Amino acid sequence: IDSGRAMGLGGTGLLWGGQLSEFGAADLTGDKGYWPVSYAELRALYDRVYAALRLPPRMDNAAARGLFGGDEGIVGEVERIFSYWLPNPNLAGMFRETISRSPALTVFTRCKAVGLSFDDNARARQVRLRTPSGPAAIAANRVVIAAGVVESARFTLAAQREENCPWRGNARIGMAFQDHIGCEFGALLVK
Repeated sequence: IDSGRAMGLGGTGLLWGGQLSEFGAADLTGDKGYWPVSYAELRALYDRVYAALRLPPRMDNAAARGLFGGDEGIVGEVERIFSYWLPNPNLAGMFRETISRSPALTVFTRCKAVGLSFDDNARARQVRLRTPSGPAAIAANRVVIAAGVVESARFTLAAQREENCPWRGNARIGMAFQDHIGCEFGALLVK
């Protein structure tokens, strides 16, 4: 687990191959917690991501199951799911030309976003950074947090410390978070 994490432009996707695992409709309903978007809205966003990543149109689970045995999705007590894998997980490399040519885009490396500063209307207006030369801040009209599951949860929880953070009282941030379980459960002796 420890060697499966990476910080930097592209993040952990550089190590594990860029799997795109979707939430299903059942993940967003019932007692799963509050989601500010419907499944239909999320589905449309997934399709936009696939198009931006130049992936073929999404195959639904029923069609995929037909290609791989035709079962109903549950084999014994194991549910089979299907996901896309990026042919090139290095998003920095894949979008290098866009990143380097866009006058509206600046990429900062060798720094870590550690917080947000909010205005009187509780809108994020600065991203606070830790850099090798000390603290810094970047002014922003709009902030998108896209740091991967672990770091996005950490970052939004850290931002709750700010007095006028609009999600300060939201107890659901980080709730039911599940990461990969890592432990030593045995040893193998090869003779």
